[in-house]
Amino acid sequence: MAAMVAMFHPSALQASSPPSSVASASKQRLVILSDIEADPDDTQSFVRLFLYANQIDLEGLVATTSVHMKQAVHADSIRSVIDAYGKVQPNLNLHEPGYPSAGRLHALVREGQPAYGMAAVGEGRDTAGSRLIVQAIEKDDPRPLWISVWGGGTVWHKRFTACAPRGPLRMWRGL
Repeated sequence: MAAMVAMFHPSALQASSPPSSVASASKQRLVILSDIEADPDDTQSFVRLFLYANQIDLEGLVATTSVHMKQAVHADSIRSVIDAYGKVQPNLNLHEPGYPSAGRLHALVREGQPAYGMAAVGEGRDTAGSRLIVQAIEKDDPRPLWISVWGGGTVWHKRFTACAPRGPLRMWRGL
């Protein structure tokens, strides 16, 4: 399985690999693009992600399509994982403070285009998910924005094309 991570940084970066230290005292900003329901791995990944949600500044959770699920997005499934997290969040905060409320996480959920590939890209195809990405990129925040693509790269492609001229962008592809 391949994953793509993109980072938008408001200042010029010359490195060709992820920076080793960026404001180590602050949380890293993160947007997740997920083809949740294509198979069980993204549901499991959200469970794991939320166990570390107090250490990350989550800025978006976008339901997308993928090669395995071309005609539907399932933001409702992200919300179901958040509902389960909400039941244990008070206990998590007993052990270590800073876990976001389920309400805060629900406010981050958006849908991408319910179409696959280039059919989902182009004029008039913006979605709540693609607009969230633009808002996160344009936010006045000196920290890099990490975008983790678990599925649905077309949502990211649309925003990359629109925002690339605005500042440096670095991408890493992991296997």
